[in-house]
Amino acid sequence: MTFKFGSWNVNSRHLKGGHVDLLRHADCDVLALQEATADFHAELAALPLFEWSVSSLTLRPAKPEEKRARQLGCSIFGRSPFRSLSSELLNQLAFPERALVVRAGSTASQLTICSFHAPPGANWGKIKPQTLKAIAEWLALQGGNIVFGIDANAPKTDRSNQLENEWWWDEEPLLLGATPVHQLRDALRIFFEQKPEVLAAI
Repeated sequence: MTFKFGSWNVNSRHLKGGHVDLLRHADCDVLALQEATADFHAELAALPLFEWSVSSLTLRPAKPEEKRARQLGCSIFGRSPFRSLSSELLNQLAFPERALVVRAGSTASQLTICSFHAPPGANWGKIKPQTLKAIAEWLALQGGNIVFGIDANAPKTDRSNQLENEWWWDEEPLLLGATPVHQLRDALRIFFEQKPEVLAAI
């Protein structure tokens, strides 16, 4: 099955006209968002762009005393042929609202869709590599078809040859390196393998 998947770090409290124009142009069947506020999610869900959506901030609402960092969640939006079957957070993380998992189905297959956001190390120190390691180990235990979008705040430098990447923390390559602990592959690098002329032009 072929479908269009998009991932986007929103970093905006409210949906704006430029956001809507971008989404219409991208025309994604499945969309993973990071740093999405409850307001942003609700405003996008109200538009006729997608048929269903899940917000991590519904599964784990921010507490009244929690500051902005806990009010930024992950969202997943989708449309036919997929339908949302179930959703969960990775509750073993320090910020579970930054790891949303949706099990979706279609008449042809099932798909696990994830939206992840690693806390920046500059603010949260070792919580960042602990988060990336936990996500990598969780992915390694999953079966079936999986796709995920992530704001990883890593690597330090991202080269076309992953072996040349530089990292902030030793744990980051477990998720994002050339030989991760899971079986998933970077979609952009697969694209470049199929279209080397595009990589050469870059």
